[in-house]
Amino acid sequence: SAGGSRSGGSSRTVAGGSTGDDADRASLFGVSGSGASPSATYPVAPKVNTAADIRAKYGIRKKAAEGRGGGGSQGDDPASLADNLEETRNKLHERGERLRGIQDKTERMQSDAEDFASMAEKLRKQQEKSWW
Repeated sequence: SAGGSRSGGSSRTVAGGSTGDDADRASLFGVSGSGASPSATYPVAPKVNTAADIRAKYGIRKKAAEGRGGGGSQGDDPASLADNLEETRNKLHERGERLRGIQDKTERMQSDAEDFASMAEKLRKQQEKSWW
């Protein structure tokens, strides 16, 4: 009778014909007793954004479609081309200024690192002398 009470716990049946272990497994893993629903164990796939969604999110316009997509007459306008050229020159100039600033910072950091290294070496030598 002791053996029967031990096996009675694992072989109990639940409505629908599945065992209690199946019900426990289903409650732990979130699947039906038969395990036929694997989608319940995996999260829903994330939504894939299109290029248009990303542009809209960050407020970026698609310039190629505006300049060439219509009839071509608006994109070929000399005034429009001159404006685009001026804008490109300005952006290139700004980029050059930023790069020069980064280069200056890099040179300062390298100089500071060399100064630190030489100071650390002097301190190490001084500590060796004063240790004994």
